[in-house]
Amino acid sequence: MRFMKSSIRILFVFLTIIYLSINLSGCASMGNMQGLFKENQYEKMLERQKQRQAALVISDDKLLANIPEVNESENIRSGDHYLKQGNLNMAFLQYSKVLEQKPDNSEVRYKIGRLYLKKGLYDQAIDEFKQILLYEPENALAFDGLGRSYFKMEDLNESEKYFHRAIVLNTGLWQSHIFLGIIYNHQRKFDEAIKEYQSALVQKPGNSILLNNLALSYYFKEEYEKAVDSFVLSLKKDSSNMKVYNNLALALCRLGKFDEALEAFKMAKGAAAAHNNIGYVYMKEGRYDEAIQAFENAIKENKSYYVKARNNMIKAKTASDNALYK
Repeated sequence: MRFMKSSIRILFVFLTIIYLSINLSGCASMGNMQGLFKENQYEKMLERQKQRQAALVISDDKLLANIPEVNESENIRSGDHYLKQGNLNMAFLQYSKVLEQKPDNSEVRYKIGRLYLKKGLYDQAIDEFKQILLYEPENALAFDGLGRSYFKMEDLNESEKYFHRAIVLNTGLWQSHIFLGIIYNHQRKFDEAIKEYQSALVQKPGNSILLNNLALSYYFKEEYEKAVDSFVLSLKKDSSNMKVYNNLALALCRLGKFDEALEAFKMAKGAAAAHNNIGYVYMKEGRYDEAIQAFENAIKENKSYYVKARNNMIKAKTASDNALYK
């Protein structure tokens, strides 16, 4: 059974794209690429470094005094340790100690850029990643970092450009493929999104989050059977992800498998929410009697759903009455 086109836009809000994060302390090698940025004066770069440090860490002379003078590798290890503990300020201070002596240390500068991303300081993050390109104009992770920064700033065109450059020169950056997949979904370039997710799955086979996002691309492309298959594979890898159950339920609805969809909705948020959700789907499809019954079932399952389900029921009855007079 085919859904009304208008419901596609409405149901979009229920679908969940799942994002992946990367551990900064796990960064390894960085590739080489063609440079994009003109070289700045060394003194200006150091001055900006001091300004960025002030933006992230509140100056505390006692805190700084307590940081022992150790070698570069010890500072990096300490920074990674603080990062794992969630102490971003101390991690930043340890990494900054390294850059004071070796401002061209691209690995540490990348970690600082990622710290700025965590702090929501996107302009500072962009500046750090561009600084890396002054020393290593073909650094794949720097381009990946720029892609992430512009993605956070919702500038998808710039983000796409940098992620694309990153994977052209280092196809091993599987998370860049994921971000490109998300961007292409937003741009309704579903075939390209599917290719990006499949490329990432080559490196991370069976990854449940990747399979969910791949399934969403199939869903948006209206290839619902493939979407269901990918959602099921995702759940086989991680049966605890409630968001994937919700996505699976919506794909099953598209195939007219409402009984199976109801069970999937139940796995996502329980029986009451499942009946309310399936009622909403029925309502958007114009099946008002079934929608009203589903909303009544939601109230029976959980009285706390009375207001939400009751409001939906009123909408369904109003829509049903209006349909009779057309």
